[in-house]
Amino acid sequence: MMNWESKAKDAMTLKKKLTKAEFRQRADDILMRLSLEVTPFWEDSEEKRETRRARAAADPLYFCRTYLPHYFSKAPAPFHYELVGFLEQRGDEVVTPVAVAAPREFAKTTVCAFGYVLHQICFNRRNFILIGSDSEDLASDLTGYLYLELLYNERLHQDFGQLVKANRAVDDFLTVNDIRVKARGRGQRLRGLKHRQWRPDLVILDDLENDVNVRNPEIVQQILDWVKSAVYPALDAQGSLMVIGTILRWRSALHLMLSSPEEPYCHFQRRIYRAVQEDGSSLWEARHPAARLAQQKQMMGSMAFNREKMNEPAPESGFFKEEWIHYYHPDSLKDRDLIVVGFFDPSLESGAGSDYKAAVTVGWDRGEMVFYVMDAFIQKTTLEQTLGAIFNRHQEYGYQLFGVEDNLFQRLLLKEFDRLGQERGQLLPVKGVTNRLAKETRVASLSPLMERGK
Repeated sequence: MMNWESKAKDAMTLKKKLTKAEFRQRADDILMRLSLEVTPFWEDSEEKRETRRARAAADPLYFCRTYLPHYFSKAPAPFHYELVGFLEQRGDEVVTPVAVAAPREFAKTTVCAFGYVLHQICFNRRNFILIGSDSEDLASDLTGYLYLELLYNERLHQDFGQLVKANRAVDDFLTVNDIRVKARGRGQRLRGLKHRQWRPDLVILDDLENDVNVRNPEIVQQILDWVKSAVYPALDAQGSLMVIGTILRWRSALHLMLSSPEEPYCHFQRRIYRAVQEDGSSLWEARHPAARLAQQKQMMGSMAFNREKMNEPAPESGFFKEEWIHYYHPDSLKDRDLIVVGFFDPSLESGAGSDYKAAVTVGWDRGEMVFYVMDAFIQKTTLEQTLGAIFNRHQEYGYQLFGVEDNLFQRLLLKEFDRLGQERGQLLPVKGVTNRLAKETRVASLSPLMERGK
């Protein structure tokens, strides 16, 4: 047996939002670690096996650390035991839903939608397990991880036997001990869903919202309605329902479930966990020491840290605070060796309000490690006038690099820069930039720099 308190490699995490190719690669990584780190129990005996099983039956987290060491290499935190305690509660004819907000990277999914679910399967505690997420693909990734462990984990085989057959669909499979495991995406039909005579008796809804749909009030309401009108009525009367995630926005579905004084949410069991607790200690010291969290807050900025780690998202007003903005006199930049760059956002999409043109000039002082906004051209004007304004600023500031978003139209736009440059006898150092993140995400990433006066 391994020493659970010793230093070990970081545990694997359940990464979601994968393409099929990424999931196959992820599966290969899991199989490799299973072969290297989850070796059979050596010098085993029936007595040792029964002792192990008895302890694991009573303690789901001992089960996780014993049979899933590649995911559970760090000692669990007290809040992990609380999560398991919520899932273990099973009512008599009335199900009390549990709503939980926990920080990102604190193993909430690994404990609840993975380790605990495998425990329930191995000890035959449930009949029909439903894993829900933002989309069916994301939920299928989670059930796929379960299937891989049941199929290939030698420690599970040693103590519980082979519990699944090969070549089964990972989004809806039946175990050898007659437990159905199914993936479901947000909003999908649940009415009438059964395994033989059984309704779902363990439902875990993990991260129902994402950074985009959480900003749509209609989708937020759809999630609330789906949980109330589709998920809850589909449950077995003695089942369990947990909604777990991270609060992405104050008006998110999860935050409303956690804070609303109205029915039915006021009857939910509700818990919000924060990475840094009231006494300054870490919620999970073994994995995220308090000193490291303090460093993360400095690097991420308080707004991003509060959202991702503290379940305290930024106010609806925006990502920046007025007091973070520092002003300077242009004369203070004279004789400084600045790296001057610019960027052009043509906003040439169709539709009202989308025809503003913007070009920003920024100077970077390498000594101070500070960015200075030297000029911002933002006008509702023609493309020709905007290009002229850009060349005027190049003549004034001398761009060392000038970026333009690299999509189909902007590639055609590069030809316009060349044409105008030839007419004016100026060479503009234009470079196409491919942005793979949403504009809102890119804007939010500037928050820690602004907060630190950079």
